[in-house]
Amino acid sequence: MEKLPTTLSDISYYASYYQENALVSKVLKCCRLIGRFGTTQVLTLYYMLQAGEMTMKEKLLLAGALGYFLLPIDLIPDFAMPFIGFTDDLAVTSIVLRILSRHITPAIREKARLRAAAIFED
Repeated sequence: MEKLPTTLSDISYYASYYQENALVSKVLKCCRLIGRFGTTQVLTLYYMLQAGEMTMKEKLLLAGALGYFLLPIDLIPDFAMPFIGFTDDLAVTSIVLRILSRHITPAIREKARLRAAAIFED
C-alpha cells in the first residue's frame, strides 16, 4: 500500500504518471464522485500546468499532484471505496493548490470554473 506523500519531492515523484489524455478521461469518469469542488480543483491544476509560467520544480509539483490523482492504487485505492478512495487524491490536490496559489490567475480560475460547469451541465 502506498503512503500519502509528505514532502514536495514525494509529490513530484508521481509526475511520471501524468498523461493529459488520461486526466481528461478520469475527470469525466469520476466527476460525480469527487463533486464540483474536487473537479474544479483538478481542472485548476491542469490549467496552471498548461499556462506554464512556473519554474520546473513547480511544474513537477503540479504534474505530480495530477499523476497522483490518476493512479488508482495509492494510499486509499480509488476502486476499493469509490467516494472515500479520492480523499487522499483531493488532499494532495489541495496541498499543491495552496503551495502554488500565487500562480492561480483569474483567467485560470475562470477556465476551471467554466469547464466544471460544462461537465456538470449547468
